[in-house]
Amino acid sequence: MQKFNNKILIYGAGQAGKKVLQILKLMNVGVTGFLDQNIKKNIKNYPVFKEKDLDNLIKNKKINTIIFAIPSINFKKKLKIF
Repeated sequence: MQKFNNKILIYGAGQAGKKVLQILKLMNVGVTGFLDQNIKKNIKNYPVFKEKDLDNLIKNKKINTIIFAIPSINFKKKLKIF
């Protein structure tokens, strides 16, 4: 199966984020890591980055997709991130 050349961050390292990772792995989509307020070393061998590092991650890791995996996040918070 072909691996898609995406540079994806999953925003949210909780249960929803883990579920998104599971689905993306089944689809053979590349995930760079997670973005979260609560820093953990890693989740299933994927790094968890600090929210404040988002701009640097986009530039340095060439992130082209962010998937929100926080069911309770509101629209204003999403806009504030970008």
